[in-house]
Formats: sequence, structure tokens, C-alpha cells
Amino acid sequence: MLSVTFDFAADRERLDGLRDEITTGFPVLLERLGLSLISDVADAYQQKADGEVGVDGVKWDPLKESTLAARVRRVGPGRRQVQQRKRNRDRIADLEKSRVAVRGKTGEARQSARRANARIDRKIATIKKRVATSLEKTQGLIAQAVANHQIGVDRGLQRASIRPGFAADDGEGGTAFEVLDGSVVVGYAREYSDDFDKDRELIPDPLPELFEENLERTGQEWLDEITEAARGF
Repeated sequence: MLSVTFDFAADRERLDGLRDEITTGFPVLLERLGLSLISDVADAYQQKADGEVGVDGVKWDPLKESTLAARVRRVGPGRRQVQQRKRNRDRIADLEKSRVAVRGKTGEARQSARRANARIDRKIATIKKRVATSLEKTQGLIAQAVANHQIGVDRGLQRASIRPGFAADDGEGGTAFEVLDGSVVVGYAREYSDDFDKDRELIPDPLPELFEENLERTGQEWLDEITEAARGF
């Protein structure tokens, strides 16, 4: 009787090693897939924020001028101009209340009242010029904001929130990135992100072909690494 014995012990050991590598390395794969998607989504966000068509083929509608004007008036130099105009208008109101009654006066008393009111008129005229100058400055800031604005970028927190480790101290949400058991979460987790997404899609669904290709390449690279590592067993 002729018999041949094949010993697969070494192959079984390598297969066991490959299985262990896949099991222990799967969270790494998920993280890499998540980071691949984050990179593509973040690139597309910046392109759309600049008014361009993103790599996902989407172009966002620009912000309304009224929205940009409200933003200008809410922060920085624009806010200071608003506050300055309020102080000046309050000052004008106080001056109006300080006018001296002319009716019923005669002679020097009447002339004195008129001179006092003339001084008030001059002060009010000076303050109104300041208000007009302030309004011009604000309009200039608004025009600059319209020309240079980025869509979806106010303080830049939503744009940054897709990144792992993102945190903000305003209580309006941090990062959505999380590797779970068998899945990975990628997204924008700011409180206002859902409302923003209704008008300007943050992550396209379904994913563009380019995103899918990058995910497949990332997965293949991981599998090649695992296979190469298993050969050493």
C-alpha cells in the first residue's frame, strides 16, 4: 500500500495567525476607514465653503446678505459699531430732552433759550455725523463679508467638528467620530449641524464613487498588511 501524508500543521498555524490578526486588527481597519472618509468629507466641505463644487459634486448655495449682515453686527468691529451707534443715539435722545422751552419767554430769556437750543442742535448734528460714519463703516464690513465669506464657516467649529478629538467649551457639541464594535461613526455633531444639513448637505448619501474608491483602497491596504504579517507565523 502506497500512501502519502500531507502535513498542514504549519498552514493551520498561519491561518490561525491570520485570523487572530484580523480579529485584533479590525478596530484599526474601522479607524482607518473613518479617517479616509473624514479626509474626503473635510476636503469637500472646504471646497463648498469657498463657493466651489466639492469633490462630491455638490455646490452649496451662498449665504444671504441679511445673514452675513447679522453676523457682522454680532461680533468684532461690527458689534462695536452697533454699540457705538446705540450710545450716540441715546445721547441724542438725552439732548433732545434737554431743550429749553422758548414759548412764553421774552427779551433776554428768549434769546438765551434760543442760544442754548442752538448749542444742542450743533451737538446733535455732530453726533449724527458720527452715527452716519459708523453706518458707513458697518456697510463696508458687510460688503467685505459678502465678498469674502465662506459658506458654513462662522467660527469654524462645525468644519472642525468632524475631526477626531475635536472639543469645544461652548456646550454645543463635540466630535461624532467613534469606533464601535463592528462600525465607525463619522459626522458633524454641533447642535446646529442638523439644521444646516437641511439646506446644505454635509455628507452626501449615497457616497460619491471617489469616496467609495478611497475606502476600498484603504481596506485593501489594511488587508495586505494583515496578510503580510501572517506570513511570518
